[in-house]
Amino acid sequence: MRYVQISGTDLKTAAIVMGSICSVEGSVENAWKILDMYREAGGNMLDSANVYGKFFPAGTNVCDRHIGNWLKQRNCRNEFIVVTKGGHPDPKKPEISRLRKEDIQADLEESLKALQTDVIDLFFLHRDDVKLPAGEIIEYLNEFKKEGKIRYFGTSNWSAKRIEAGQNYAQAHGLQGFSANQTLWSMADAQMEYYPWPGCTNMDEAAYQMHERTGLMAFAYESQARGFFQKYHNRAQTAVPENLQKLYGSAKNIARYERALHLAEKKQTTLTAITLAYLLHSPFPSAALIGPRTVEQYQESIAAAELSLSKEEMQYLRG
Repeated sequence: MRYVQISGTDLKTAAIVMGSICSVEGSVENAWKILDMYREAGGNMLDSANVYGKFFPAGTNVCDRHIGNWLKQRNCRNEFIVVTKGGHPDPKKPEISRLRKEDIQADLEESLKALQTDVIDLFFLHRDDVKLPAGEIIEYLNEFKKEGKIRYFGTSNWSAKRIEAGQNYAQAHGLQGFSANQTLWSMADAQMEYYPWPGCTNMDEAAYQMHERTGLMAFAYESQARGFFQKYHNRAQTAVPENLQKLYGSAKNIARYERALHLAEKKQTTLTAITLAYLLHSPFPSAALIGPRTVEQYQESIAAAELSLSKEEMQYLRG
């Protein structure tokens, strides 16, 4: 397993992160089997969110609960960097922001209980609200840190401009700033006008340059572009869903698919491993979140942690 130091922290994460929303769908037994395999491979970060599961009829944070139960059953809490997120709008009222201190506190307390832990190692704000000053958010996150509820914190779905506003405030006031950013990012560039969830941001050029300039750690969610490349590869058997085609089916991405396929054949590896390894060789600290539903999907994904790409191969893939 390859590990990456999260700048400004004492955390060293596996380059492949278990995006534990896999626990929401399918059997708990299957989810736990994959978590066991990840642990055996040296994986050490579990990513969750308070809202994962609240979209379903039960309306509870089942992903946090599954992880908490697994960590307790396996008695391995100290082996893992436990990550969760708060501040996502209520699925029944998606237009109403939930990023004020009382909203975050409610999500944080609920996640701590569900995860059966005293502290969250890395806590992400799941959305942004540009009406709130970045400094106000930095202040209350530092209060939660002082209370011992979180160790480090980061952003998810924030623009580069807003992240830097928060960092500048933290530096000016002697406070802890953001340690990482979790963003929509894969080898396929997304056409965001077709993205189904409001309030999400992708790794656009401004964000990429910000990460490169500052060295801020980036965690890629939907790191395999919802399986677009594999679905495109199998298009003769099953057509690529229309919404996925609109989101990722640009000529630029098809050209990247063809180059990735060629490189996979040359290296005798899988298309999945190449697309994930692409994210792990960025000019700034980075890791890829995976959400396998099967053991086979997990095995293809974890192989990327051992795959090396040269600068020339990265340039070739990028085009």
